Amino acid sequence: MQPAAWRSEIRHQTSDCRLQTSEIRDQHRYTGLVSGSISWYLMGVRDYQRLTVWQTADALIPMVYSVARQLPNDERFGLASQLKRAAVSIASNIAEGSGRSSDADFERFLSIAAGSASEVEYQLGLVTRMWPSTLGIDGARHHVNQVKRMLWSLMETSKQERSTRRPATEI
Repeated sequence: MQPAAWRSEIRHQTSDCRLQTSEIRDQHRYTGLVSGSISWYLMGVRDYQRLTVWQTADALIPMVYSVARQLPNDERFGLASQLKRAAVSIASNIAEGSGRSSDADFERFLSIAAGSASEVEYQLGLVTRMWPSTLGIDGARHHVNQVKRMLWSLMETSKQERSTRRPATEI
């Protein structure tokens, strides 16, 4: 390829990348999943702390701990312990998945986080049925449902992006 044609191809690829960045940014703004720029996503570097879903899952943890502290002492090593571990697992799996090298791995860890969110959802429902006077339970249940919706939305967006991504052309 001649130098002029090579420079033209680079300009074309750069404008394609800008267009893809803009499209993905718009998608993520629409779903409310990422705060700030998402250029990290296109470059393969994911800062989990910038993901709104991680921030929401992280905010869920103190709520769950507060609920768990109110459970009877005989549940300290049973339901309370399992509830706390599952809540921490949601944010942990989002963080771990963001550190993986492929989008498929990232989606797999988001799926694991969604499973943990379902576990927390069930356990909070169980607490509601067994100890209905537990303070903060409704807020925690609402929060975990919000996390689940965000996780499923992010997984779907990631899958769609992966399926529509064009292969890089050789220079």
